[in-house]
Amino acid sequence: MQNSQVVDIGVLRRRMDSFLADVERRSPVVEVHSDYYWSVPVDSAFDVYQRPEILTIGQTSEAWANVDRDGELVDYAAIWFADVLRVIGHELISTGRPDQPAPHPSLRVDQDRTRPDTRGPHSVARDHPAVDDGDRGEKATEA
Repeated sequence: MQNSQVVDIGVLRRRMDSFLADVERRSPVVEVHSDYYWSVPVDSAFDVYQRPEILTIGQTSEAWANVDRDGELVDYAAIWFADVLRVIGHELISTGRPDQPAPHPSLRVDQDRTRPDTRGPHSVARDHPAVDDGDRGEKATEA
């Protein structure tokens, strides 16, 4: 079953402007502690009834370099913006603010701040064999 959603670009622009202005008031830059992240190939990303068979690795610095270069942005820039905004969002919620609700436990960041906590209940990658099982200090195995 295919559901469609209409996104009003004017509303999106106003909300993004408001969000970015709020972040910028706190600091003109956001220090990003996680460069690499799990990425689900687009063929599988929107088929929520099938578990993705493969995961790929994305890189925040690569997405940022594509956004930050001179020249006309291509349609793929929406993906690059999303990648950069995702990591900024995780940085913001992991540091917390007194006027914001606490992040869901599945969004915790490990103490060394190098990777998201993959043990959370909503993590797709937590059963992936390449993900380190922090509780046992060994590679996780697929069930």
